[in-house]
Amino acid sequence: MTLDELLQKALNLPVKKRKRLLQSKQVTCDGKIVTDRMLTIDSGLFDIRVKGKRIGENLGHTYIALNKPKGVLSAKKDSEFTTVLELLKEQDFDESLSIVGRLDRDSTGLVFLTNNGQLHYLFEQARFAKEKQYHVTVNGPMDQKMVEVFENGLLLEGGTQLKPAELRILNQSMSESTGLVTLTEGKRHQIKRMFLQCGVKVIGLHRIMIGPIHLDKTTQSGQYRHLYKEELQELKEMMQELKRS
Repeated sequence: MTLDELLQKALNLPVKKRKRLLQSKQVTCDGKIVTDRMLTIDSGLFDIRVKGKRIGENLGHTYIALNKPKGVLSAKKDSEFTTVLELLKEQDFDESLSIVGRLDRDSTGLVFLTNNGQLHYLFEQARFAKEKQYHVTVNGPMDQKMVEVFENGLLLEGGTQLKPAELRILNQSMSESTGLVTLTEGKRHQIKRMFLQCGVKVIGLHRIMIGPIHLDKTTQSGQYRHLYKEELQELKEMMQELKRS
């Protein structure tokens, strides 16, 4: 919302009084005086104060880390399957929430939900690419050659050149192996296509990280949590980076 909207909602002041507050330099954002009433602001991330008193902490955007179960769609609505938004409790449900980092229906793990449009835009931009990490199970061996292929940036069939990715092998055998894959892009079915080109099929894909957001052990399958203060601080720094660019 704009700073003017925040002042109206938090203090219930008419337009003239809101303008007077700003003109008299009595409004601060993270300790700095702000006078632009149309400044886009999130009072949940930034410390907005009027005459030294913080306002609007509960009027900010929503930030949710959800552990998506298998069979659930990364979508808002669907006539056939349960969607990630339908897993939210009534008090947390908001149609304005967008999905950052969609997962296939048969994949599981971390999905980030927010109604902060600027932040959603930032996550979607390649120049602000943030690492995403997945726990992957395949139906065959993983080896050092595969690690090197990922590291060098795999060229997919059809000529799509991928950025370098990290593969860390956890367990391996001829029939089934597990590893951690970390990458900075998210093309359609990318991890499945990468392993398939290396001769094995992904039989389990579970995301555990998107940028500063991690899937912790307390968030069971189908459950969710609001972001921790440390995660919100990192998102705030990302927003500031966007404004400087």
